[in-house]
Amino acid sequence: HKRMDPSYGATAAHEMPVERDRGLVTRTIVGERHGNRSPVVLQTEVRMVDVAWTQPGELAEWIDKGWEALLYVIAGRAMVGDTTVGTREAARLGPGLASVLGDTGTRLALLTGRPH
Repeated sequence: HKRMDPSYGATAAHEMPVERDRGLVTRTIVGERHGNRSPVVLQTEVRMVDVAWTQPGELAEWIDKGWEALLYVIAGRAMVGDTTVGTREAARLGPGLASVLGDTGTRLALLTGRPH
């Protein structure tokens, strides 16, 4: 992939899949989530999801073995296990089921990918 010619394509926000479920609004910016695929195409296995809480609740997300995962809190705070992750802070997630708790107004970016 490193020797490919660069390419560019604009994608409007309304073209990205949005899910609304149990107080969570998730927008898949890159990759696929729950069968919804973003129109943004990359040459590496990467997923980026914007998550916003409209009420207190839990994001349960599967992280595949061999993948790296990072969450970055944009607004509010999130709980990952016993750890509070505040605004403009990040946390690494291990493989398996990740449970992230948030309050109304919490927003974060979840990035996952297979290292190469």
